[in-house]
Amino acid sequence: MTLRIGIDAHVLVGKMQGSRTWLVNVVGRAVARHPDATYVIYSDDPGRAATMISGPNVEHVRLPRVPRAVRLLAVWPWLVHRDRIDALVTTYIAPPLVPGGRQVVVVHDILFETHPSFFSFGMRWRTRLLTRLGAKRARLVVTISRYSRDSIARTYRIDPARIAEVRCGTSPPRTGAITRSPIRDGRPYLMMVGRLEPRKNLALTLDAFARLPTGAARLVVVGKPDGERPETLARLSSMADVVHVAGIDDRGLGDLYANASALVFPSAGEGWGIPVLESLALGTPVIASNVTAIPESGGDAASYFDLDAPDRVERLAALMQAAVEGRLPFDPARARAHVARHDWDGPAAAFVDAMRSKRFAAGVSVAAISASALALALWPNFLIVLLAMAVHSAASCILTPAIAAISIGLVGHARAGERLGRNASFQAMGNAVAAAGMGACGYYLSNDAVFYLTAALVVPTIMALSAIRAEEIDAGVRTQEAEPRSGDAAAGGVKALLTNRSLLSFAACMTLFFLANAAMLPLVGSVLTLRASETATALVAACIMVPQAVLAVLAPAVGRAAERFGRYPVLLAGFAALPIRGLLFAYTDNPYMLVSIQVFDGISAAVLGVMVPLVVSDLTRGTGRFNLALGAVGTAMGIGAALSTSLAGILADRLGSHTAFLGLALVGAGAFALVALIMPETRRGAAR
Repeated sequence: MTLRIGIDAHVLVGKMQGSRTWLVNVVGRAVARHPDATYVIYSDDPGRAATMISGPNVEHVRLPRVPRAVRLLAVWPWLVHRDRIDALVTTYIAPPLVPGGRQVVVVHDILFETHPSFFSFGMRWRTRLLTRLGAKRARLVVTISRYSRDSIARTYRIDPARIAEVRCGTSPPRTGAITRSPIRDGRPYLMMVGRLEPRKNLALTLDAFARLPTGAARLVVVGKPDGERPETLARLSSMADVVHVAGIDDRGLGDLYANASALVFPSAGEGWGIPVLESLALGTPVIASNVTAIPESGGDAASYFDLDAPDRVERLAALMQAAVEGRLPFDPARARAHVARHDWDGPAAAFVDAMRSKRFAAGVSVAAISASALALALWPNFLIVLLAMAVHSAASCILTPAIAAISIGLVGHARAGERLGRNASFQAMGNAVAAAGMGACGYYLSNDAVFYLTAALVVPTIMALSAIRAEEIDAGVRTQEAEPRSGDAAAGGVKALLTNRSLLSFAACMTLFFLANAAMLPLVGSVLTLRASETATALVAACIMVPQAVLAVLAPAVGRAAERFGRYPVLLAGFAALPIRGLLFAYTDNPYMLVSIQVFDGISAAVLGVMVPLVVSDLTRGTGRFNLALGAVGTAMGIGAALSTSLAGILADRLGSHTAFLGLALVGAGAFALVALIMPETRRGAAR
């Protein structure tokens, strides 16, 4: 089943504003990162919307031309039902008749709550009421800054775990020098960008610019009037050396940014501050107020002034004068580093993670496994068996990364090792209990009863999944700081895997490990059958149970060790157990010693059961590619395991089991050496 996500994209038509920029860049990139979902884009002009957001998994639907109240109360519930929408993403206002569990509301900021003087009475109270109700009902609130997240949580008393931070970004500047400028007299100029409204503090900028020496510079104001006071607009049109540009294309705006002495951004309140990042991306200094989310947008690369200071005009004028004279402190390298942390790929990945329903994927997988077991019991013919096994295998491939993703989402990256260790321990105990229970069913009832029991276990599994609230998942990772990501990490799809060197190194190590490991137990089973035929069945069963027991006991400690000492030493310990096990098998004849040696298999199983999802999570953190990467590593492990039995079989047939064990031990030693030589430490803050 494909997840269908509806996007309220009415902001794509009308006045240009930050909410449109966010939607186009985040959702436009999310559709490429989320090919297993269908995005239904609802807008007033589907043709125009298709030029902004497109992809093979995108559907464009025209919104009916009806009053807003009708759209809110009747149209959205009808569209959600008609188009089978699983998650509806709306901006600020959530339709009250759409189930809250299906709603994600995007609230860029709540300045109408924190800065009410800048909004009309009617707009202020209408938005307050509807936004509060929508935010409280929706299963998830998406916002664009830490400031907005904290304001929403505090003002509306919403658990911060239900608020996902999907920040704004900026596209990288075009390559090559930008020299064209609409200001042609050679004088330096300052610029201000944004819709002209009182909140943007145009009047303050004009006051400060008037204090500069006459003729020293120009002020270029880019933006269309949007509620600005008439007297301020009159000053804008009459002041000397002030140029008002009401409309300009992206290339012209880029030229203005690149040639300006500085961007002046004295706003009294912002949910983010996109012009700040745009200016820094083109290497232009920024002078900004120090309020709301603006310091998040400018980071340590901008120059700030205290907007509440009594002498704020003089302070701003001094910074503007310093910029014109080239004295404004500005570090281009620091600006580039800050911009690199805020491209649009990171927010798109965060949005995809917020939209994905990990519980849904796990539930569908469990249901598919149950259905395959039921089919085996009811129709045990060749075709059904073949199809059931294929469905079971495909579902297992989805279930494993889904459970790992849910686990990491619940506790966050900082405690992922401990949580995955507990998972592995419970899995081992579950395997033992399931084996005993199904063996009893087969012995006392019938062989078919085993499959019926397997199918029935879907009920408690689904109940356990439903007990996990959707908003709890990712609570530990949504609020983390945006961190620098390389171009590799930001790349999409298969390219992201093929260019991630650490991930490829780990996949190579796992391939070698399973090339050595997979055939050892079958080879031990054949040796036991030859040397202890009467007790071979019991001994082989013991060879299976011993590692499970070791895994159940050891896995939690492995998780804690991975968090305390780092991933690298724990991986080395797990890989070292494999060649030791192979060597002991090669030089042991006693059947009971062969069983005892399986303790080393339990050590390796405990380490890899925790470390595989943990290391993949480390290497894909912030990219939105965890499931894809974990599946790729799983494929590498499967390839190694498939080749292992062939390799061991050839060696055993031609040279004997002693040589086969030695050969597998040699491959295991190679896997250990590969980890030691090429595998980096992946835990952040740890060093090899």
